[in-house]
Amino acid sequence: MDHDERIAFERRARTRAREVGAEVDPAVVITVFDLLHLANRLETDFENNVHRPRGFSWAGFRIMFCLWVEGVLEPSRLAHLSGVSRATVSSVCNTLERDGLIVRMPGNGDRRTVEIRLSEAGVESVSAAFVAQERRERAWFAGVERPALESFVHTIRVLLTSDRPALD
Repeated sequence: MDHDERIAFERRARTRAREVGAEVDPAVVITVFDLLHLANRLETDFENNVHRPRGFSWAGFRIMFCLWVEGVLEPSRLAHLSGVSRATVSSVCNTLERDGLIVRMPGNGDRRTVEIRLSEAGVESVSAAFVAQERRERAWFAGVERPALESFVHTIRVLLTSDRPALD
């Protein structure tokens, strides 16, 4: 969507939001819409231009990145840190293990638990992918002034650390 298209869309969205009732804040609606749109564009860009060419998915990178940072993790902790479900962790780890990028080991003391770590090839892969992705991240934000970027980060962190709103 180009700039003019986005402005026209936002104007129509504000109009439709006002039609719903006085409780709707069109600025919040547009902010959430734009934030989700940006997140989807970033994910698609990183997956298509960084991770798929290296043989893994966006979810695979997130899982490997968490293992790269933390070392060894149990699947439930890995799911929490990477923001995917336990089922996704299991499925993605099957692929990563098949490709020799991770190793599953019995957990400490309890034979029912499993711990996951990167293999040497996994460390090399995620390190290279991280560098390539960070280069693309800098390119995405190159036109944003440092104070605006810091304000944006602050706003995101306020939202991430606040209590979730209660559902009606």
